[in-house]
Amino acid sequence: MFFDVIEGRVEGPRIRGEFRGGGGDWLLLGADGFGRLDVRAQIETDDGAFIYIQYYGVLEMNEQIQAAMGAASATEFSDQYFRTTPRFETGDDGTGG
Repeated sequence: MFFDVIEGRVEGPRIRGEFRGGGGDWLLLGADGFGRLDVRAQIETDDGAFIYIQYYGVLEMNEQIQAAMGAASATEFSDQYFRTTPRFETGDDGTGG
């Protein structure tokens, strides 16, 4: 399965920004009940830096996840087993200038 990463917001103690278009979320469904993730996206921070993010991981395709995917709706954190290894890259020096 493939999903376009076209919008979204990230906010935390040290980062705030918007996802920019051109990213993708690939999900390979396995016979073992898990999906293998390969996600690549770009964030533009509120102070103008660009960050490339990539992560691989696994997602248990339980009933809650399958229902949410079928209805294009959200899930709660406790509904899922979801593990990733994110990697962030930027050329920005972090000075905000």
